[in-house]
Amino acid sequence: MNAIDRIYNALPRLALAGTLTAAAVLAWGRYYQAIGLAVCEVVAVLSPAPCAPGPIPDPQALLAAAGELPPDPADADADAGGGGDEEKRFVVRLQAQGGGLQESVTFNQATPVTRSQAVQGLGALRSRLTRRELQARTIALQRAEAWINNVAAAGGTGPPGRSGFTNPGVRGRDARIDVEILSGHNLVPP
Repeated sequence: MNAIDRIYNALPRLALAGTLTAAAVLAWGRYYQAIGLAVCEVVAVLSPAPCAPGPIPDPQALLAAAGELPPDPADADADAGGGGDEEKRFVVRLQAQGGGLQESVTFNQATPVTRSQAVQGLGALRSRLTRRELQARTIALQRAEAWINNVAAAGGTGPPGRSGFTNPGVRGRDARIDVEILSGHNLVPP
């Protein structure tokens, strides 16, 4: 899990506790990005493999997803074609949580996240889980995939949006799968 994903994972708990501001999130994001750039410079010397740190998260989208801020009306204008000069980002996070587990797959791109990308992301998330972690979330993963397919069949969904799925008889704090729409209209066909 990279530093940006750690910030994404920690933000809802920290922001709701009132211990972290959007400025601090942005500063830490820049700090981790600077570390990422330094690591990439070392990797470039040692191997020809390409390396690039991830983007700095948008504090407005993060806090809106955490329930701290209402969605930005400018985002609604951009979705409706009113537009601004900024490049619109589409952000979806798929997470396995509960029982001390925090694994996620995040899409942050300039085009809407498609149904097939999200289903592949669930597969990548599934592959990161141990046998025991997977057993506690097998039905939850199936339900999440079915929800993604249903949303895509309806034309997608926009922010904010969050759906959590659990196995029957399992509490969400013990084991769950979350699908979060953080920015943009996503989960579109194909």
